[in-house]
Amino acid sequence: ETKEEATEVQQKKGPKRKKRSSVYKLLNTILVVGMSIFALSILVSAYFSLQNGLINYFEEEIVDDADAIIIYIQEMLEDDENLAEYVANTVRAQFPNGGYSPVRLEAIAATAVQYFGAKNVVFTDTQGNQISSNKYGTVKDKAGIATAATGKTYKNIIKEGKDFSALVSYPVYIGSKIELVVTITRPISNQAFIDHFSDYMNVVLTVYTDGDIRAYTTISGLVGSVVADPTPIRNAERGESTTLETEIDGTPYIGHYFPITDRNGNYITTLFVAKPYSVATHLTTVIFISVFSVIVIFSVAIVIIFIFAIARLINRPVKRVTEAIYNLSSGEADLTMRLPINGNNEFAYLSEGVNKFIDLLHNIIKDLALSNKEL
Repeated sequence: ETKEEATEVQQKKGPKRKKRSSVYKLLNTILVVGMSIFALSILVSAYFSLQNGLINYFEEEIVDDADAIIIYIQEMLEDDENLAEYVANTVRAQFPNGGYSPVRLEAIAATAVQYFGAKNVVFTDTQGNQISSNKYGTVKDKAGIATAATGKTYKNIIKEGKDFSALVSYPVYIGSKIELVVTITRPISNQAFIDHFSDYMNVVLTVYTDGDIRAYTTISGLVGSVVADPTPIRNAERGESTTLETEIDGTPYIGHYFPITDRNGNYITTLFVAKPYSVATHLTTVIFISVFSVIVIFSVAIVIIFIFAIARLINRPVKRVTEAIYNLSSGEADLTMRLPINGNNEFAYLSEGVNKFIDLLHNIIKDLALSNKEL
């Protein structure tokens, strides 16, 4: 086939028609893109809302953990009070007729230290003069002895070097008279204490001493190190707690600094309890995956429903009207064809109009045919 023949064939066919676009496909594309943007905006909003909510939750949780530690310290004081009462009753039972023996008092103190975890067990008279030997401690708080000498139990938190301890002074009756006072101290802030709470509460725990120095901590390699930002420590020294997001040794934490005070509200030391920030991030991811799956499935379902609705309510009626018009424009038009009229919408009116036009055209053809017959 020569170039001239190809040109002649193309001229007979008419000008080359452009590729037909589809409003139906355009509507579907707009729907899919719109739903995707909508779902993405919901997912982004849900992710950050979820993360902020979990951070707030963990902040409240570590404050509750700090309160639980305070309660535990109070319970330790109660336990020491029970131990002091036991020791006082033991002394009273061994000296029913009055008097006392320093040797036997030391034996009782040894039992309390060995079997009940006390660090110091000290016996004094009601004037504060120590009767027992220094082997099991010395007088730490004479105010406690003065209180116990009046028949009242004295409980307090005291600072001992880098530690803080529970202290209980308890009156010892011999006969009907208070003859002695037993004072028991037990350390609270030791490595066993923070390891216990760290494992039990799944938190990071630090006890500070001398202001900014970490005396005990569950963060590996930081015992004896100095806190980078001392602001929370200064707040604790004023009796204020601080909850914040902080970074320690390159790891971000959600933390809470809070003070430990004695019975008069005087500052003793600062404790720090925290959870790694990664815990909140991990939970956010786990929960978000479930939310993501639900939103994606829901969005896909909506898109499919809308596509079928558009196909049924728009595409099919348009296609029928288009076929009818093409039928009329063809050389062998079927003038008996009528479009179905369903409902009371725009497509029903359009179908009705096309049917009227076909009726009109049909009648004109019939009239022309009749006129030709008469001629």
